[in-house]
Amino acid sequence: MSKEMTLDSFLTSFKGGERDKKAERREVEVGVEEEVRSFITSRGRVPKSDLYAYAKRRGIKPVDLYKALKTLEDKGVIRKAFDGELKELIYIVK
Repeated sequence: MSKEMTLDSFLTSFKGGERDKKAERREVEVGVEEEVRSFITSRGRVPKSDLYAYAKRRGIKPVDLYKALKTLEDKGVIRKAFDGELKELIYIVK
């Protein structure tokens, strides 16, 4: 085998690894999305502070929580509103 082919094989091996990482990352995002949806659904409505505390206890990164909330809002599964009594945002199942 020539050096060029070896180098080519070496370089393309990284592309496969990159795809694997992207697929793995997407699986994590889908898992977090499902976990967050389940938590909000079980309670009907959740104050933002409770949701962030839940995510912290579960080891969910803030960026993953935000992505999950955004995706669930975009899909029409949840909506957010301001609760005047609590004086904070709440997430509500539609």
